[in-house]
Amino acid sequence: MKKILSLLLAVFGLNTACSQNFEDYDVKEFAELIADSNVVILDVRKADEFVDGHIKGAILIDQFQSDFVEQAKAKLPKDKTIAIYCRSGRRSANAAGKLADVGYKCVNLKGGILAWKGANMPVVFTKNQSVYDFTVKDEAGKDVSLADYKGKVLLIVNTATRCGFTPQYKELEALYEKYAKDGFEILDFPCNQFGEQAPGTIQEIHQFCTANFDIQFPQFDKIDVNGANEHPLYTYLKAQKGFGGFDTNDQRGKFMDDMLRKRDADFDKKSDIKWNFTKFLISRDGRVLKRYEPTDQMSCIEADLLMELNHR
Repeated sequence: MKKILSLLLAVFGLNTACSQNFEDYDVKEFAELIADSNVVILDVRKADEFVDGHIKGAILIDQFQSDFVEQAKAKLPKDKTIAIYCRSGRRSANAAGKLADVGYKCVNLKGGILAWKGANMPVVFTKNQSVYDFTVKDEAGKDVSLADYKGKVLLIVNTATRCGFTPQYKELEALYEKYAKDGFEILDFPCNQFGEQAPGTIQEIHQFCTANFDIQFPQFDKIDVNGANEHPLYTYLKAQKGFGGFDTNDQRGKFMDDMLRKRDADFDKKSDIKWNFTKFLISRDGRVLKRYEPTDQMSCIEADLLMELNHR
């Protein structure tokens, strides 16, 4: 039986000789650990599965390359703990074992990314990250760095043109015209994920918004704000400010709460975007200050905006 087990482990690429040379951490322990400045996060998924990294600042080395250990020696500091993050626990344990064998202190995320997602964990970011670290596409498909907006107060909003909240465009434009001269910008990201209420191309959406609401603030290309294809900007925003709940004393808030709770009894325990016209207020130095649900009053948003505009 031991010979069969050893053979199976060998076939799947596990190095049993080094299995005791590193520590296994569960999701909570791992999340706490990687916030430490003395820890380097190593993402060892296959290169063809790697898209922008799940954790900001992670070093990517494809463990299936024959020179994996040599690459690791060239890129990883020996004086820091190496936290291994991979698609599966088996793969990450294999990588941790290889690195432990050449003198690295390693910890392994039990269950890998599947365990991380299963625990509904957000992406973990470095302490110094801000919205300025992200690049988006404008309506012409050109890259725009959000660093271009440094020093301004931002309101980031996901929108739709066929939603009950679409008239908020009028209120948003009024805010923009009132405070743009003071360093205020609205960044509009149309999204078709909620009831498919943002159909058409970004050009058609922009034409609708200018014709019906005469919007002057920047409108960017359509994106996803939830799910496997969500834009990294929104992954960051949700990690910074989770869902705070609807005001069920408000008629619209109660309607939204009832509707979403029928679909998912635990919807309020998740940080995902709930509907069109969710908004995030961003400080002049790129920090996420507040999240507003689509039912929140624009007057409350304006009050918070004024405080930040006057804070220098």
